[in-house]
Amino acid sequence: MCVPFQVSQIENEAHEVTEDATAQSALIRSLAAANASSIVEMARSEGLKHLYRELGITDQQHKASFDYLRTLKGHSNIHMAVDFEHLIAGNIGSH
Repeated sequence: MCVPFQVSQIENEAHEVTEDATAQSALIRSLAAANASSIVEMARSEGLKHLYRELGITDQQHKASFDYLRTLKGHSNIHMAVDFEHLIAGNIGSH
């Protein structure tokens, strides 16, 4: 027969084990998320390098423009279109 002290002690130990497991779980999830982000960014970087190399894009401004357009494309509230009916004013093509 367990005395109230033993029951309390067992419940406290069970609570500690639960809290420890919860903390370890949070740590594992946090590390996994950080590792996943790192892997995705490395893959993105390598993919862009390959794309630039295959397309012959070497100018940093062209790379930045491409990356900017790619970022805009990822937003759901932005509508991108190509319009061949309107002339853009400026020194386009003049050197």
